[in-house]
Amino acid sequence: MIHLKPEDIIESFISRESCFSDRLRRKTQIMGDEVDDSTFIEMLKCRTALKDCCENGWVLDGYPQTRAQAVAMAECGIVPDNVFQITVPIEEVYNRTVGRV
Repeated sequence: MIHLKPEDIIESFISRESCFSDRLRRKTQIMGDEVDDSTFIEMLKCRTALKDCCENGWVLDGYPQTRAQAVAMAECGIVPDNVFQITVPIEEVYNRTVGRV
């Protein structure tokens, strides 16, 4: 399965040469704005339609974070087969990252 993370998807679109990428770069890098949900979902839809995701499946890590984002994904036709949430206590997260650079 292909591991998809929102930041990687956004970065892959920013690094392309297109009018959309130019606008995205200006919005995020120059103006410091966040990528809105509808824009991200369109990028996600394009990404999950690529051959590697179609042939191998995909895991979306860290998105959606809200019910509104999940509904917007479904309305756009992105409906995962399975969804799971992992909850880790903050102390455990800290212990796992102590000493990492």
